[in-house]
Amino acid sequence: QNYAGESALGEVVADSLRKNAKTDFALVNSSSIRDKLPKGKVLFKDIFNAYPFDNNIVKMKFSGKQLKDILEEQFENTNHPRVTLQPSGFTFTYNPHLPRKKKILKIKKQDGSEILPNEKYTVAVDSFIAEVAGRFETIKKGEKITEGDKVLNIFIDYLQKLQEPFYFSDFGRIIRVD
Repeated sequence: QNYAGESALGEVVADSLRKNAKTDFALVNSSSIRDKLPKGKVLFKDIFNAYPFDNNIVKMKFSGKQLKDILEEQFENTNHPRVTLQPSGFTFTYNPHLPRKKKILKIKKQDGSEILPNEKYTVAVDSFIAEVAGRFETIKKGEKITEGDKVLNIFIDYLQKLQEPFYFSDFGRIIRVD
């Protein structure tokens, strides 16, 4: 992760979920990314080491306000508040020094337009976040639309379709201001 908390690999996993589920947005928990992919040839074991979980993709629906609340909830760990969600389809700006529930300053769609609080958006997440991830209470309140294939399989399929060689870098989706 970079200084802002952005993980290029986490965002590529999020991109794979968004594309597979045909959603507006996707979120991936940073803690589900356990390793980097090597330079050069990437094998199944490398991908499995990077994402070693048996989670399924879940397509959900949230309001723009709920999406903001979800982003705020990632800072609820008072011992070590940090960015834990990697986005696809949108960017967010935050200030970690602001009070609780006031850290998210802006959320914008990938095209730069505003995410509206009362508008409904589809979001792809994994089944762990959708069902059991502790501090993401707002996710549990979202409307579950469908559950699909294994995230690992979706990610592998997505990587196989990328033009080689492919490179990951920070996409500028998470902006930290101090």
